[in-house]
Amino acid sequence: MRAHSDSIKKVKSQIDEVSKDINYRIDRLEQLPKEMDGNCAALKQFMDDQYDVLNTEFRKAYMVRGEDVWEYVWDHIWDMVEDFQHQAAIGKRYSYPDLESDLKARRTRLGRQLKLNAMWADQVWSEVWNAVRKAIQQANDQYLREAQAEFERCAEELDPLLDKKLALKKEMEVLHNSEEGVYRMLKNTFSTKGKGKY
Repeated sequence: MRAHSDSIKKVKSQIDEVSKDINYRIDRLEQLPKEMDGNCAALKQFMDDQYDVLNTEFRKAYMVRGEDVWEYVWDHIWDMVEDFQHQAAIGKRYSYPDLESDLKARRTRLGRQLKLNAMWADQVWSEVWNAVRKAIQQANDQYLREAQAEFERCAEELDPLLDKKLALKKEMEVLHNSEEGVYRMLKNTFSTKGKGKY
């Protein structure tokens, strides 16, 4: 009887574990589309808002030299990325951990292409922000690919888990039925013995 009871506990524990796995995947399948839209919009909106603020400051600064604009813009971009990642972490949003390294690579490439000392301030400003917008688009595209892959993986994993849960429930049913059979047999045995005494 004890071994039988242990078997029931073991199967029940397995059902609970599989149920958790199923619920996790169902939650992810429900939440991921909203997260994907929200995270992509959050990064773009944040950078657009920061651009508007910085553009106003830039116009007031009356910079002329291309080199000055270059340093000014990139210094602020690093601050923006850090600020965004900090806010994303607090708000439990995707923080785009590779964004800064991608922007640094773009800065290096762009710095080699441009002749800053021969460019107007507005030209440098436009070139830098074009590179930033491309980096944001690329970061969002990469994030969407990863999120879509997670969505597909969760969907693929769900059916086998549901099948496993069904098989475990059937096993539990068999164990319960056999336990009831043993109980009835013992009950009949003891009640028969009791009748024989009188």
